[in-house]
Amino acid sequence: MGSTIWSMHFVAMMAVEVPVPVSYNIVETIASIVVAIVATGAGLYLTRSRALGVWSIPVGGVLMGLGIAGMHYLGMSAIRGCGLAYELQLALASIAVAIGASMAALWFTFTGRGFLTTLAGGVVQGLAIASMHYTAMAATSYAPLDIRVDLVAPLFSQNVLAYLIATAIAALSAGNLVLLGLISAYRSRSA
Repeated sequence: MGSTIWSMHFVAMMAVEVPVPVSYNIVETIASIVVAIVATGAGLYLTRSRALGVWSIPVGGVLMGLGIAGMHYLGMSAIRGCGLAYELQLALASIAVAIGASMAALWFTFTGRGFLTTLAGGVVQGLAIASMHYTAMAATSYAPLDIRVDLVAPLFSQNVLAYLIATAIAALSAGNLVLLGLISAYRSRSA
């Protein structure tokens, strides 16, 4: 889940047109995907295991929401070639959207455990991720730097990179679905 959340954000960033050439710092970019994977994994684990009782969904939602917001803002800090500034109220609103919607998605997903509630949880989480991203982007201003910055030439164009990431995540997601299907079939035969 964390990798799909990250890929949505990163591919969306490839679509942003900034008035100056930009590149992305690889260390901060990789750190942003790690934050997304670890935080969503921890939030899902806490909620599913009910480790904190009635607090499992709120704490899991806070972890996931902060992970999504942290991933976004860490990924934004990876941009090289222009200055970034944030409108504080919108930035805080984006974090609140990520946390609130993550809690709602976890509640739908882990309350009742039916097909429709799980589907609703997925839809709410998808809307949450997109809403957080676009609220955070509305909070962001780009400015040219006063100094000349020598950017490292990227290996791929932004379009090619976006397609590579989207294809890799789609393949990873398909592989996960196949694996879950095989596990489910194995458990059905064993029972």
